[in-house]
Amino acid sequence: MRKTKKRRIRNRVLRFLFTLMLVFFIAFFLSGGIWLFHPRTWQNVGDMLPRLERQLPAIEDSEDKHTIGWTDRISRFIFLKRAVNSRVDRGSYVPLNEIPDSMKQAIVAVEESRFYSHHGFDLQGIARASLVNLQYGQIEEGASTITQQLVKNLFLSNEKSFGRKAEELALALDM
Repeated sequence: MRKTKKRRIRNRVLRFLFTLMLVFFIAFFLSGGIWLFHPRTWQNVGDMLPRLERQLPAIEDSEDKHTIGWTDRISRFIFLKRAVNSRVDRGSYVPLNEIPDSMKQAIVAVEESRFYSHHGFDLQGIARASLVNLQYGQIEEGASTITQQLVKNLFLSNEKSFGRKAEELALALDM
């Protein structure tokens, strides 16, 4: 009887500590601390984007220096288009305009119902996945949005680490 009581108390304490650590981690992640913890994330984002000087060598000759924001967006678009083209299997590729709207809506409905209400990452999905993973004591669910899945498939590895997840989140926000 005495051993089971000690075991129950120990389990409660461990569960409380685990919950406390999880809450701290979620607060840390949501406050942006993951970028402080993993500083090379932002450096890698810059390395992956094309250099403006290589894309537009005549920018110094331009009288209107305010076009950098516009040209930067074009450079990013060109970079993303090249990245997609380099990884697409042309044998099974179907252009977006040939996919029916009902199919696009069905994919968004099944994969991510809140696709149009966030900007690259889903806080509700992160909270849900965290609770499920806490309940099972291991990683059972992920919280990647369609944008994050695209970023992972185009630019990153399948490694399961917080560093890769932070890079995925930063790139998804940048898209």
